[in-house]
Amino acid sequence: MEIVVHQIQIPIDVYDLAVLHEVIGDTFSYPLPDTRLSCYLTDNGVPHKADRMVSHLGARVSTCAAHEEAAAQTVKDYYDLHGA
Repeated sequence: MEIVVHQIQIPIDVYDLAVLHEVIGDTFSYPLPDTRLSCYLTDNGVPHKADRMVSHLGARVSTCAAHEEAAAQTVKDYYDLHGA
């Protein structure tokens, strides 16, 4: 089953994040301006900059736009395994 990733604006804080999950759904992504985080996947072993954060019920992973769908599946699997 494919995960639907809704794209939203940056949440204000974790409380805003929780409300957004109730209103929008289980999985969404938002931009990461001016970050030094790396995408969770590499390009042939070379890290590159993340420009999005994917959240599944509060569990989050940094990613780039090209890897957003894979990140959504990864963070959902993590949440399902660990519960957060």
